[in-house]
Amino acid sequence: MKKIRKFVTRGILCFLLYLFLGICLSYARQPRVSQEYQDAFQPADFYSDTVSCDRACIIEDNEEALELRLRPRPGSGLSFLPLSSGRTKAERIF
Repeated sequence: MKKIRKFVTRGILCFLLYLFLGICLSYARQPRVSQEYQDAFQPADFYSDTVSCDRACIIEDNEEALELRLRPRPGSGLSFLPLSSGRTKAERIF
């Protein structure tokens, strides 16, 4: 019984050491960023007041979020058809 307990304890300790080393060592050495890239990088390029295709919206209500997810998008090929039981079914249209 002692041998089994000792074996299990060593196994758990080895596993924890493996996790700890894997977590710490994966961030120990970071790649260098070349001076050429640093000189070419301009943070101002990522900020703009112009209108773009990227949009974001905060939705606080779960029901509204579900409705927006289920709403068919133009060109997606999906439509929602009501069934006789009142539920909806997504059907692909080509």
